[in-house]
This record gives sequence, C-alpha cells and structure tokens, in this order.
Amino acid sequence: MATAVALRTDFSVADLRRLAAASKNANQSRRQLSLAAAGDGMNRTEAARIGGMERQTLRDWVHRFNTHGPDGLMDIPSPGPSSRLTTAQLVELAEIVGVPPLSVNGPRNLPTLGRAKFPTLAGVVISRWGDRSLRSWAAERLALRRERAAPLVADLEIWMRAERARLSRHSDVAKAMDYMLKRWIAFTRFLDDGQICLTNNATERALRGIALGRKSWLFAGSDRGCERAALMYTLIQAARLNEVDPQAWLADVLARINDQAIRDLAALLPWNYTPAPTSLAA
Repeated sequence: MATAVALRTDFSVADLRRLAAASKNANQSRRQLSLAAAGDGMNRTEAARIGGMERQTLRDWVHRFNTHGPDGLMDIPSPGPSSRLTTAQLVELAEIVGVPPLSVNGPRNLPTLGRAKFPTLAGVVISRWGDRSLRSWAAERLALRRERAAPLVADLEIWMRAERARLSRHSDVAKAMDYMLKRWIAFTRFLDDGQICLTNNATERALRGIALGRKSWLFAGSDRGCERAALMYTLIQAARLNEVDPQAWLADVLARINDQAIRDLAALLPWNYTPAPTSLAA
C-alpha cells in the first residue's frame, strides 16, 4: 500500500475543524473534516468515510489541500463544451436577446417574452450564420468520416463477410450479419453525405404515432391502400420537419390542387409550401 501523504503543517487539526464549521459549502466542509480526522491519526480509510469518499479520493484531496490550501477543497466546475459561435457572433446574439418585443412590459409576461423572442432570434441566427455554418459543419463531418470512419467500415465489411461464410445460416449471429450486409449501401450512405445523422432516432421517434395508432388502422384493405397510407405518413412527417402544420397544409393543398398546373405541383410540397392568401386570412 502507498505511504500516506503528509498534510501541510501551517493548518492545525483545530484549524481544519473550525474552517469546516464555518464553511457554507457542504463538500468543502466534509473534506476538511476528513483531513482533520487523518491529521488526528485516524486510519485513512476511516477518515475518508467521514467525507463519504474512498481512500484514494482522500489522497487526491490531500494533494489539492497541500498545494492550494482550504480553497483547493472546493469543487472546480467543468468549463463545459466550447462555443460553436465566434466572439463576434456571441456579441451579436447577446444584442438580439437583449431587445424585448414591444408587447412585453412586465415579469408576468415572461412566457410571452420567450415565445415572442424565439422565432425572431432563430430566424436571425439561421439567416446570418446558420446555413453557412451547417454547410461547413457537414463538410467537416464528411471529411472526418472519410478519413477516420471509412477505413474502419471497409475493414468491418471484409471481416463480416469472412466470418459470415463460416456460420450456419440458421445462426442468430448469421441472421444479424445478413440483415446488415443486405443493407450495406444504406448503412454506408453517411460516408457520402455529412448531413446524414449517424443514428436513426429521429425517424424512430416520428414512427411512434403510427405505432400508437396502428390498432386503429390494422387493415388497409388492399396493397394500394397500404401504399397510399405510407405516402401520407411521409408527406405529413415532411410537413412537420419543415415546421408546417400538417392539418392546415393538407386542407389547403386539397382545396388548391385541382386548380394547380401540373408543372407547379412541386410548389405544394411541404418544403416549398406557401399558404394561399385565403388560408392566411382564415
């Protein structure tokens, strides 16, 4: 077992207990009491338990105390992730956030403040920096994926195909490998497009509504009915992704589609959609 680290001598055991009693920080106080117990000659393991820690953790705090004194027994907050915005962008963002809408005039309207600010703030941020930043981030991700992930993916495919050849087709592992190998092109699409997410979580969350209601529409009636349902699920979710109200969009499109020229039908798709003046008035 390692030799116990001696405590610095300019703070007595009584000093440590007095500081612990005066401290307003519970964690610092517990550590000071543990150090005081160790300074009194208590077994270091038992002294550590007073502060709710392991012996090695107490040893680490002794080093901190010896170097920084009582202040070294305070928690050091993590700096957190670095900002994705430049200093100039952060200053501009602070100015945007600091300007309240004219309709807000008191603390009771704080929820209104949040609702009123966010669309303006989001619109300004995206219009000024968002599109450019997203494109650059996607390009950076794609470069990193091709540099780091592509060789690993290539090795994985070689290994899986070699191992699959040794397995019985009835093996659960073989079935899992077959599932992945049959979808290899789809699996590796993220190596060609930096905007593709590495997980399918967003898609799975979008399908929850279908899963919750599937007993209500268990039978589509025909293959064609299933295809129509899948088409509608796709369009409705596309509307949500483009921040378009699916119900209002669908009602408006059904009312306008007969008068829309075939060459202009794409304008009714969620990502191109602009509500008709009548629907705006309604």
